[in-house]
Amino acid sequence: MASTPMKRAMEAAIRDCGGIDYVLERIEAGETIGQIAASFGVGRPMLAKFLHSKPEWSARTNAAKKARADTWAEETLTISDRDETDPGAIRRDQLRVETRFKLAAAEAPEKYSLRAAAGQTNVTIGSLHIGALRRLQAEVGDQVDGEAVEVGGHVEQVREGNVD
Repeated sequence: MASTPMKRAMEAAIRDCGGIDYVLERIEAGETIGQIAASFGVGRPMLAKFLHSKPEWSARTNAAKKARADTWAEETLTISDRDETDPGAIRRDQLRVETRFKLAAAEAPEKYSLRAAAGQTNVTIGSLHIGALRRLQAEVGDQVDGEAVEVGGHVEQVREGNVD
């Protein structure tokens, strides 16, 4: 296999630097697997396969990615707190913040995603109003036109099946 010498060289370089702990520290510090792979002279797929080659390493790699999400989220604060007056620099920083936050949300959605949690519903005034009208209509039913009806402690005037 052509990649075997490269794989061996990568594994030796990782061992010389401190082993998998070194790679995981770099991930936690915010580096991407592609950036780390390039520093070892290999492609991203090769390093990713190596990091997930053992169940323990795979679990530790996933934990490092979650920690990296925290690093990226913290970087958004640092970037946001800069005092910039140049419109170009402000826009660049805005893009950096948005990108890091989106990456953090992708790595740790339970912590950084802005999407509503599963099972959570949105409540609006309109939906509350429609729900109240439906309940009122169910309670009133078919009443005679002009008859006053007490519903939920309120007296309502009923006209042709509609509540006023």
